[in-house]
Amino acid sequence: MSQQTRTALFGGWVLMLGVGVGGAIVPAVREGHRLDHELADKRAEAARPVGGPEVISTLSDKLSELRRHHGDRMRPIPRDSNIADLMGSLADELNRLGLTDREVTTGTPTSLDEADSMPMAVKVKGPFPAVYEAVRHIEQLDRLVRVQKFRAATGRASRDDSNRDGIVEAELLIDVFYAPRAVANGSEAR
Repeated sequence: MSQQTRTALFGGWVLMLGVGVGGAIVPAVREGHRLDHELADKRAEAARPVGGPEVISTLSDKLSELRRHHGDRMRPIPRDSNIADLMGSLADELNRLGLTDREVTTGTPTSLDEADSMPMAVKVKGPFPAVYEAVRHIEQLDRLVRVQKFRAATGRASRDDSNRDGIVEAELLIDVFYAPRAVANGSEAR
């Protein structure tokens, strides 16, 4: 065997050995790094408190932040239904807006788990800005209400589109919430 053949053979063996070692070592090193990161994550997770005063303090801080953030959006549930007062103030607002073509009706109250509810249907007809303000007023009442249904329609226009009078008719079906009778009377609901 010539010197050149031996060198080529030796080089081939070294190359194969390098590929074999590299093929086995590189994945092992990568797996080691992955396991190191996973171990660090698990240690950090184990260091976090799962109970006790630290958690209570953290949760109290988060609750305070949520109350500050959402405090102005929360609507109270009054102790009494005061539907007559609500209808009176709604009538005053509709009068102020000049909406005389209107209908406000109430339905049968319903008892829910933590509140009672009375459905109320409000239909108004008039110029768009006034109807829009009326709907906005109802949505922003100082008590908890839920809009179940909202429908708005414009006056019929002729084909040439020149007879639009700007009149809008809106219909809202809302639930007006108040405290359950048992709670309002001073006893606990069970």
